Amino acid sequence: MLDANLHYLHKLSPELTFTVLSNDPEWTSRHYQVAAQRYPIAVNDVDALFASSDGLIISGGGNISSTWPAHTSLRINLINAAYRHGKPAVVLGQTIGPYLSSTDQIQLSDSLGHAALVGLRDHYSVQLVEALGVPLGKIHYQLDDGIFLPEVRPDFDLPYPFIAVTIHPFASQQASPQLLLSLAQQLNNIATTTDCTIVFVPHVATDLTKQLADLMTVPTVILEVHLARIVRWITAQAKMIISTRYHPLVFALASGVPCLGLYSDEYTRVKLRGCLAHAGLEHWSLPISGNVTQAVLEVWKRREQIGVHLASIKSQWQLYHQFHWNKVSQALNLTTATVESLIYEIPMLVPEGEWWRWQQLVSEQDDQQSQLRHSLIEQFIRARREATANKVVLQSREQELSNLKHHVEYLHGSMQESTRYAEATQAVLDARELEMSNLRQYLEGLKQALIEAQEYAQANEKLVVDYGEQIYLLTDARQDAEHYAHSLQATLTAREADLAEQIAYIHSLTESQAKTEHYVHSLQLMLEVKQAEIITLQQALQELQRILDAYKNSFVEK
Repeated sequence: MLDANLHYLHKLSPELTFTVLSNDPEWTSRHYQVAAQRYPIAVNDVDALFASSDGLIISGGGNISSTWPAHTSLRINLINAAYRHGKPAVVLGQTIGPYLSSTDQIQLSDSLGHAALVGLRDHYSVQLVEALGVPLGKIHYQLDDGIFLPEVRPDFDLPYPFIAVTIHPFASQQASPQLLLSLAQQLNNIATTTDCTIVFVPHVATDLTKQLADLMTVPTVILEVHLARIVRWITAQAKMIISTRYHPLVFALASGVPCLGLYSDEYTRVKLRGCLAHAGLEHWSLPISGNVTQAVLEVWKRREQIGVHLASIKSQWQLYHQFHWNKVSQALNLTTATVESLIYEIPMLVPEGEWWRWQQLVSEQDDQQSQLRHSLIEQFIRARREATANKVVLQSREQELSNLKHHVEYLHGSMQESTRYAEATQAVLDARELEMSNLRQYLEGLKQALIEAQEYAQANEKLVVDYGEQIYLLTDARQDAEHYAHSLQATLTAREADLAEQIAYIHSLTESQAKTEHYVHSLQLMLEVKQAEIITLQQALQELQRILDAYKNSFVEK
């Protein structure tokens, strides 16, 4: 799938460069002519990958499952890191699950929702990802990435005609000898009935293939492990494909070769049926413990019909494959063109043998279990999202309460500060009031002195009148002094009224804390003016006293 994806991405945009995570970076770099970095990668190093990259592609596979927690965790971390860095993440050709822990369900629900496109190669995964709550606009049902992988002819011969068989290590002779022996006997019958050589095409090096071949009585051929493009060519030469693995079926469909899928658990059932469904052949699969011989012989009997069926839908695959890469180009921001929706409908070709009628009952039960599993996952994700939403609301309320608490504390502190300021202001006002009281006493003394001066002047006036014209000037002066004393009395009365107004004004200061200092300062200035006026009055009284004393002395002398 990596080979196919690199091939088509280069066709999309020849100037693109790639860095591939690999457990053998040297081989990957040499074989695919790309930069490569060792896999697995530390979580702390994931962010560094996006410093100079423009996007992320999770190349196809069936390892986003709790069965392989390290693979699942890495892909989740990569998608989340791309999202944090604002880079598009595209998931291609995936089978999701079917085994997902609750933790993986939650994390995949979030991370796949961050992807720009989630390409899924089987309907089971589409339904599962929908149950995880991933937006429908991001979910993309696609053909397997390798369906149109170019083929390469090897430099060895094959024993024509042959049936290609790929068996993954579902069991060993020690763990399940009966199953392995049964499969070997059925392959003997198939080889004899079809007059074809059984050619084992291993996906990875394993002892299982040799164990199976050793149990067989007919001649067999075991090939070495070859690159995908060579396997693609070998598949096209076969009369039929029998496989427990995914991609031999993909290559068979692409080459128009009849095929049968053998699954050993729910994971392989989902994958193989999902692969065959692209050709309307999803029912052409059964458990490896089932009646393989009957199923294979029906495929063999109807091989020409199946070949015609596959040839008739290849043009639809090609159109949908082009649509798929247009979607990928758009998701990676390689084009701004609008991609028109395309739905392809493939007619189904259903088995008719006895093996299928029994298998149909089992498949219906398996499908019901799958639907139940999806429903439970959907309910779990919905409940989790509701809980998350409620948690957010609760956190918001707690934050509001915290803010209100801080505000109350602030108001309490402000009130205490205002109280201290009011107490300080009141102390200043009390001091000013004491000063005003002393000032009023001082003014009362001045008034008494003026009264006494007036009385003394009146007494002197009686003495002066007796002297007639001799003291005419003194009488005029006394009248002037009396008039002046009356004017001083009026002035003092006015000043006393002014002071009363200022006292009222000072009391009003207690009602406005913000203006207290300004008002007190103004009052102090006015007091200074009044004190200056009082000094002037004192000086005037002293001048009057001096005049009266002068008159008195003049009178005495006379």
